[in-house]
Amino acid sequence: MANPKDKKQTNESMERMNETLKAALNTLPRKHNNEPKRRGDVEESPPPKGGEAKGEVRERRISSCTTQCLHHSLLH
Repeated sequence: MANPKDKKQTNESMERMNETLKAALNTLPRKHNNEPKRRGDVEESPPPKGGEAKGEVRERRISSCTTQCLHHSLLH
């Protein structure tokens, strides 16, 4: 079984990487609805049922290939 200290370090490392990926995502230009979708595009999550509060920002999903690319470029 993994050492609890190693597990904690892994969790902290993953959290840091997640924050870095989110920051990198925020630097990407937003896709406009009239542009055709391309593979690997960042997709916005659909609005919740019952409407969305004014000024509320929806979290954007990152495709797995984009995540892998960002992860790879950050590691090397």
